[in-house]
Amino acid sequence: MKNTKPLMIKIFVVIGIIIVVLGASYFFLDKYLESPDLTNSIKQQLIELVDKKSKGLYHLNIGSISLDGTTSSALITNITLSVDSIVLAMLIRQKQQPASIYGFTLERLALNKADVLAFISKKTAKIRKIDVSSGTLTISSLVKDRSTYSRLSQQNSIRESVNATVDGLQVDTLHADNIDILYTNFKKQSRSIKNVYLDLYQLAIDSAALTDSSRIFLSKKMRLSIDSIRFPLANNLYQFGAKKFVVLVGDSSITSIQDLYLLSTQNLSLEKLAAGMGVQKDVFSVKVKEVMVDNLNLQAMLEDSSIQANLVLINEPEITVFHDNSLKPSTESKIGKYPHQVLRQIPFSIDIPIVLVQGGKISYAEKNVKGDGIGKIHFGQVTGKIGPVNNGRTGSKTIKANFTALFMNSSGMSAHFEFPAANDGKFLASAQFSPFPVTIINEAALPLGNTRLKEGIIKKLNFTVRGNNYSATGTTLLNYEHLNIEVLKGNTDEGFKKNKLLSMVANKFLLHENNRAGDQNKDAFTVTYKRVHTKSFFNLIWKTVFYSIKANTGIGARGNDRDRARIH
Repeated sequence: MKNTKPLMIKIFVVIGIIIVVLGASYFFLDKYLESPDLTNSIKQQLIELVDKKSKGLYHLNIGSISLDGTTSSALITNITLSVDSIVLAMLIRQKQQPASIYGFTLERLALNKADVLAFISKKTAKIRKIDVSSGTLTISSLVKDRSTYSRLSQQNSIRESVNATVDGLQVDTLHADNIDILYTNFKKQSRSIKNVYLDLYQLAIDSAALTDSSRIFLSKKMRLSIDSIRFPLANNLYQFGAKKFVVLVGDSSITSIQDLYLLSTQNLSLEKLAAGMGVQKDVFSVKVKEVMVDNLNLQAMLEDSSIQANLVLINEPEITVFHDNSLKPSTESKIGKYPHQVLRQIPFSIDIPIVLVQGGKISYAEKNVKGDGIGKIHFGQVTGKIGPVNNGRTGSKTIKANFTALFMNSSGMSAHFEFPAANDGKFLASAQFSPFPVTIINEAALPLGNTRLKEGIIKKLNFTVRGNNYSATGTTLLNYEHLNIEVLKGNTDEGFKKNKLLSMVANKFLLHENNRAGDQNKDAFTVTYKRVHTKSFFNLIWKTVFYSIKANTGIGARGNDRDRARIH
């Protein structure tokens, strides 16, 4: 966690000052114990101390202070720290503004078991526990280039403030609950986090702590928890959220995001969500049981809107995609919107060497043109590795992905993808399938093609597709035995009925019943398919492979878009 040190120091500058001056309050308690104006004197001393240490940039207001000398405790309520806009404007004109400014309101701050004698005799403040509850912390970044704000200068700034008041501060536990955080970056983009819970253990502000790179927020250990994160995406069409976000930092750093989801804002089914689009568009739902991140760079995420980590593990993701072909086609071009191209268009940087996926489920559902049937394809037990995941801001790298899964939750398969860092959308996709009965495809073939695969065994199915923004060329190798189909005609009242004539023609004159390895039929066909600009990345792969399969079975280039396909 060495990279997070500058941010940690900056965030706790204000809290450190407050803790120090609260420690100083015990000195005033001893000094003014006989005075009837004790609390007013302490309040004034604290206000003046913050004003002096910040050179007029910050103003402190305090509602009330309650002191208990018997238990060595203090309770302060209604605390507000605000920025003097006039002083800040002057610093900006002089180009001497700080990297970030802070403000907060706290309903309650309690100190328990403070060692007053140690402070009086040695100017060393020791506090057993600090409880902070119900408040708001605001952080605003003022500079674009943070490199001029070195870690050393930040440490010296805190050290000067500490040494002027005490020789050191030690807190066994700092506990903060129900805190809201509002962060605004240099571009005036704001992010809010609600209900933050924070525990810091063995917190220290002294010369040794400031140079100890193993500390997080100047503490030996930390636990940060946020309940029920949620915010809208895509013009409020979806909501993204999680049940719990937890960061544990000690000997190692682990971040856990539990019950992550991307769902319709109005909790609509995907079929209703797609219908509301008015045109053909893919709609999604995503659920993930848990995401675990090793060594998340907190400074980069908060200060620079950058996601950096050593490793990400995604447990039990469920992804569902739905497309409604009964709607009118969309005229919106999808050129430049392949997965790796979208990744590089994200307005914040990503640098993750490895992403692991385990126990996933992926399903694709498509309503037919008539709107009376929905075909489905499933992939279960999805496990794989993706990496490095980056969007070019840390150097252009080819993103590779390898997966294994159960096709239609039945047959084993493996897939490989490569996404070079190129402007023309270049990609490679390949897959290999274990043998499977063709009947498992009927869930898709029957509603979408009015065709039932009556019998047949796929012995071997492999494909490799290379493409770019405008076309793809793929080679598919297919071996099968005893293929027999039924061409059907649909009726909404009576269901599907077999078209005996077309079924006979297809089986006797069009289809090869067998295509075994080494027989007279060609095993592999290569097809080049010209992309439909309004269709997706996966549509291009599917169409390229689909025409190769049709060539292999003897059907050839038949279909509404056959002019786009060229069989080699």
